[in-house]
Amino acid sequence: MAKKRTKSAAGSKPAPKAKRRTAKAGPTARKAKVKSPPKKSVGKPNRTGAGSSSASPTELGRTLVTLFNQNKADDWIKGVWSKNVESIEGTGQIARGAAQILAKWDWWTSNHEVMGASAEGPYVGATGFAAKYQLHVKDKATGADMHMTEVAVYTVEKGRITREEFMYSC
Repeated sequence: MAKKRTKSAAGSKPAPKAKRRTAKAGPTARKAKVKSPPKKSVGKPNRTGAGSSSASPTELGRTLVTLFNQNKADDWIKGVWSKNVESIEGTGQIARGAAQILAKWDWWTSNHEVMGASAEGPYVGATGFAAKYQLHVKDKATGADMHMTEVAVYTVEKGRITREEFMYSC
């Protein structure tokens, strides 16, 4: 049954209808989307983080090693750091956040000439991955020729690298 409009106090115009939002019924009505709970993966590679858009440690590790061996890893890795990423050197020096890590990289590249470099891996674990690096560098100040081996361990959360720790050969 339809409601009648009542006249306003002035008596000249009917009172406005109260605005109410109601869902339309019928064949053109939109149904609310119901999200199903995420499926648990059994026997599949570990995905750290939620959703299929998060890269797994395996995917991140393979991409890093491949790009490093093509001398193209620098820009890519900056894009997968978490907001609060930290980088720890074997000497104990800690750089926190992209700005400090980039400053460390700038110091390294201004003081060393890379003659050759390669990466092996990734070696994947439950919380991330590791890569083994072989470097042939020349110290620009002294001219010393150095061959270095280091392992970097990367912690991954929600498809982002949250920590990298470098360990050197003795």
